[in-house]
Amino acid sequence: MTKKSIFLVGAHTEGAPLPELVNEIRTLESILLPLHERGIWRLVSNRAANLDDVFNTFSSQEEDIGFFHYAGHANQQELHLEGGGRVRGIAELFGLTQGAALRFVFLNGCASYGQVGDLHRAGVGAVLATSRPVADQLALDFARCFYQTWTREGKPMEQAFATAKAFIHSKPGGNNKEIVTDTRSIGVAGDEDQQAIPWGLYINPELTTGAQQELLQCQLNPPPQLPPQVLRDVRPRATESLLELVYDFEQNDPDAQKEIAEGKDPLLVLITRLPWTVGTHLRRLFAVEDSQSMAEPGSERLKELVSGYTELTRFISYLSLSALWDERQPAQLPPGRLLHLPLIPDADGAVSTDYVWRLRQYFILQKEIPGDPSGLEAQIGDFLQIIDTDLKESYRFIEALKQALAPGSPPDVLQALVEARTGKADGLTDICLQTEAIFSRFLRAALFLTKYRLYTVRSVLVDKIRFLDLKSPYVHKTMSLHGAFSDVKLIPTARATASENACILFAPANQPEDPLAGALNLSPFYIDKSAYLEDKIAHYPAIYVLKYQTNGDEFVYEYLDGDVNHRYIFAEDHRLVIRRFGAVFPPALKIDIKDSQRFQVVHKQLLKFNQDFAAL
Repeated sequence: MTKKSIFLVGAHTEGAPLPELVNEIRTLESILLPLHERGIWRLVSNRAANLDDVFNTFSSQEEDIGFFHYAGHANQQELHLEGGGRVRGIAELFGLTQGAALRFVFLNGCASYGQVGDLHRAGVGAVLATSRPVADQLALDFARCFYQTWTREGKPMEQAFATAKAFIHSKPGGNNKEIVTDTRSIGVAGDEDQQAIPWGLYINPELTTGAQQELLQCQLNPPPQLPPQVLRDVRPRATESLLELVYDFEQNDPDAQKEIAEGKDPLLVLITRLPWTVGTHLRRLFAVEDSQSMAEPGSERLKELVSGYTELTRFISYLSLSALWDERQPAQLPPGRLLHLPLIPDADGAVSTDYVWRLRQYFILQKEIPGDPSGLEAQIGDFLQIIDTDLKESYRFIEALKQALAPGSPPDVLQALVEARTGKADGLTDICLQTEAIFSRFLRAALFLTKYRLYTVRSVLVDKIRFLDLKSPYVHKTMSLHGAFSDVKLIPTARATASENACILFAPANQPEDPLAGALNLSPFYIDKSAYLEDKIAHYPAIYVLKYQTNGDEFVYEYLDGDVNHRYIFAEDHRLVIRRFGAVFPPALKIDIKDSQRFQVVHKQLLKFNQDFAAL
């Protein structure tokens, strides 16, 4: 079954370069990617398309194009594609292969209005075209604003066009002929009235009034409808949804039942059985502060719930990526099968990264490689299956909420989401309770994590005796990363094979003979900063998670136990920047240069990781 697609096309012209052309397509890819990741639309993009590329994509059995965006030189009769692009043939192509499926065409080139009639006659519902030459930079600005608005949840096409028009009018030269410098024209001028904005939204006049209005109100990102089973899970008070999760965990886990029978609190049993990466957020959601701010549904609790969801999905995606990297070494994967974006997000995409979608891409490849040494493949498959069957709309809900709460997001984005979901301006409490119910369901789907243990390896010693071959000569000094509030305990492990110094290991639980058997190495996605310091044995674990890279040469980590609601005096302490020469520490910490240089190995690991997947 095909999925409706958004097709982005950039077309270059030899001898008449447009500096912002590739940037426009790249920008729109970034804006539209979340819709692709959540399965709302399929994103198809070609930054340097010719006529054959366009025909082949529209004729493909795999594509059902609903929206088409063109960026490049144009005029009243032609899109300047290599190999052709006359409007009559393009319109016939759209009509023959798509019919009523192609609802919207955006021709972001100069003076493309002359093509509107042919496109309408071919059955296209709405065309956004230009009446005269437009500047290259201004064309990018208009497209960016249009799609940024239209992809916001619940925003109709008509409002997106009005917002982009207002944005252009607000720019210097937005209402005079200065905007026609460096134009996207190929020699045929259009309407020279410089007092009107060049872009126009033209609805097919053959459509009924109702159909025209429906098209103007078309939403690229309609609000998800939470299924009845999720709404039934919503409780009237904070913590109740999570306490039901604790009860289910207790009822279905024999080991937990034993601990609880010994007098341990069921909540603490669950927190300490989950990896620190996840348990720390659950612990904070139940913490009672002097202000009581976390005890009631509201903005602070909502941010912590979303932060917990983000780290849960990121942790599982890094589990899958780590397993894939291990399996990648001896196996050959078909080229072109991985992502069309960096495996490590850049700074701009770090906050909005959808780890469920990334997990799905890793898992597709993971299944193609035989073997499952850590036993995680089946567990991750079940987790994704639950999302696809029971949590699909809930996943869309919480990912959209994550975007609204991202640093730098305008406050009105969250307010609009609250009103769209609850039908009232003061619906933040309802949103918080719904989010808690969703987070509880994601945690329930991820309870397989309680069957594993997370360790930080502080050192590996070789226990050798002269002339004697020992069965287990390697002694690992490890610390368990469960229950961040407990005392630090070193766990010596004797093994026949050595792991790595200063790494994070994820191993099946309850293995008394060899606690590290079948362990998965999560380095360098998670690192223990304390493991690299001179007196590492005595240091409390300081776990950092890889967040993004800059220019492929600098990698930025985030402190795992940072409180999203707390304003730290020294916020830079919660970031760890690693470059070629090692880690960059704030001067106030007075970290010795030798300790900083110990992190060079992390940088080398990350370069090796990027290199291993570059061919894919």
